[in-house]
Amino acid sequence: GIQHLKEVMLNLPDDPDNMLLWVSLLAHAVLLDAM
Repeated sequence: GIQHLKEVMLNLPDDPDNMLLWVSLLAHAVLLDAM
């Protein structure tokens, strides 16, 4: 949910490689919340 997304945002990585992983995880979270 939104609260989980906020927690993820707080843990946003500085590493560009991790950023790609984070974005993919965020996309999955958004898609799951949308269903």
